Amino acid sequence: MTRVTRMNIYRKARNIAKKSRFKAAGELYMSDRTLARYELDETVPSPESVARMAQAYNAPWLTKKYCCNVCEIGRRKGPDGNEAA
Repeated sequence: MTRVTRMNIYRKARNIAKKSRFKAAGELYMSDRTLARYELDETVPSPESVARMAQAYNAPWLTKKYCCNVCEIGRRKGPDGNEAA
């Protein structure tokens, strides 16, 4: 049986940036265990942490994904900025 691993947006952004979890955590001023919890969907990062990740990974799309999926205002507005049905 083949194991399928779903990659969340934080891990995807880090992998695209070609950074190890340890190196990324140091740049983000957090422990590698904290970053792992975000990447394993065990903990929801704060907006500030996501903004730091987006900057460190050169992934501006990360904040938009976060806002559309986690932030209450973003979830109500939808990805195009209009009220969701």
